[in-house]
Amino acid sequence: MRTKFCQESLNFIIEGKKMPTSFMTENSLGSDKRLGEFRIEPERLLTVRDVAELLSVPRTWIYERTRQRGINRLPHLKMGKYVRFRLRDVQAHLETLRRA
Repeated sequence: MRTKFCQESLNFIIEGKKMPTSFMTENSLGSDKRLGEFRIEPERLLTVRDVAELLSVPRTWIYERTRQRGINRLPHLKMGKYVRFRLRDVQAHLETLRRA
């Protein structure tokens, strides 16, 4: 499952398409088919492992890039001891490096 998600994400990056940031699902509390009730789920955050697989680099490389300063710093979110990434931030960072 993890590999499938990363491969699909990588395809979006290579093709230059925007990855969907939210998904529409039926309301789990019970939806009224006539009203078409839906809820929006938030964007899934990526782990260090996900980003490492996506970029085909070791996890240690990802951790190093979160500690650096300047243009080489990989954008991330810190939640206590956990590091998470938004796919759109990683894509934007790669685009910035490509232009530099």
